[in-house]
Amino acid sequence: YDWLPRVIFEAERRLARFADVVVANSHAGKAYCVANGFPADRMRVIHNGIDAERFQPDPAGRKRVRAELGIRRGELMVGIVARLDPMKDHPTLLHAARRVEGARFICVGDGSEDYRKQLHALAEELSLGDKLIWAGKVLVNEGQDDFTRGHISFRLPDKADNFLMKPHSFGLDEI
Repeated sequence: YDWLPRVIFEAERRLARFADVVVANSHAGKAYCVANGFPADRMRVIHNGIDAERFQPDPAGRKRVRAELGIRRGELMVGIVARLDPMKDHPTLLHAARRVEGARFICVGDGSEDYRKQLHALAEELSLGDKLIWAGKVLVNEGQDDFTRGHISFRLPDKADNFLMKPHSFGLDEI
């Protein structure tokens, strides 16, 4: 991973002893920080808040998005809504797409041009073709809610797995 996050993490670790409280958004995040030198007695966990009502399945949104993307009725669509970043481990999804028959895959999100090119090259190398849809960045007011509520979700093993928005919490299948 990039050098800058490592430098920032080291600065945070060194400065944490001067803080009254250091907040992690999960117990896994706290454990990671403590294992890497953060003061355990100053660490507190405050979980991310998610509006579960907002992400309930929406049949009309699902139908609209699937029609816009050319997904046939009854065709399985597996997707991820996440920034294109090595930490999100998109290659795992791309390799899975190569192995799974009878399904289409979608990546919703954007990232650096270099990493986007790497992922597109991997998809080409894996001969994914029309099996994979690159939706790019979709803002909430432009229909991101329809993406997150309108298809089967895929949760990747995020390399810094300290935030989990479990799809099944919102009535979606998790693979």
